[in-house]
Amino acid sequence: MTTAYLLLLLMSTIGCTSVALTKKFQVSARPEAENYLQANICAGVLSCVFLFLASGCKPLRLSEATICCALALGFLSTISVFITVYVYSKTSLALALIVSSAGSIVVPILFGLCFNGEQPSIRLIISAVLILVAAILPFAKRGMFKDSGKFLWILILFFFFNGATGIVSKVYAQTEGASDTSSYLILTNVFVIIFSLVCALFILLRKKKSFVWINFRDAANSALRTLLSVSSLYLSVAILATMPISLYSVLASSASLVLNALSSRILFKEKMTLAAKISFVLALASIIVAG
Repeated sequence: MTTAYLLLLLMSTIGCTSVALTKKFQVSARPEAENYLQANICAGVLSCVFLFLASGCKPLRLSEATICCALALGFLSTISVFITVYVYSKTSLALALIVSSAGSIVVPILFGLCFNGEQPSIRLIISAVLILVAAILPFAKRGMFKDSGKFLWILILFFFFNGATGIVSKVYAQTEGASDTSSYLILTNVFVIIFSLVCALFILLRKKKSFVWINFRDAANSALRTLLSVSSLYLSVAILATMPISLYSVLASSASLVLNALSSRILFKEKMTLAAKISFVLALASIIVAG
């Protein structure tokens, strides 16, 4: 179990680096959805090449479980692009990360308790409640829930989509007959490329104004951060093979939230608001309670 905790720390650090690149992308790139879709395609292609080389250029080992889980994860990853673009346009990256962290904790915990036969734990439930309060508090304080019903529903989808990703990986990790992790992640990226191409083509045909083409710098940024995300996902599959999804979701999401808060302060010199400070403290409390 000690190895799993070390891998989780490494995974969170890699994920934090990816988020830092995402923030840089947000600052420099135009926010149109097709910009992100093109970035997904570039990153997906490079991720497939990277994973194929890392696996020793072995042929893909496909099974029904691998195809189904990769299809689900590819679909979630592509659709979440549109949800993420909308959420980022309405609120800060820091608050968006708090909501995504809460979803990554609460949704898998509910899945683990209701469908995966995991035993409820008072400490785990308290940890989930703390993170959930951390996600709701900043928005309730600013009155966003009252001012925009559409934003509320998009935020809820954003919350659940982030949790669903962990559930798909857990289902894959514990399914008998599942293929190796490299085949699973390569196929996931293939589906991301396909779905992104379809969505980008649809936008290109329907858009009345000029289509926004991504530049090389933003494509390189997206490729690098997605490679980091793939590496993080690769580690998450290995961790979930031995760690309950409820415990994993609390520790991984809380560690990610704390690391990203430190990154925001140190790298981007952002001052934390009172709500962000409270959320940070709640995240720390969540880690302590879960541990």
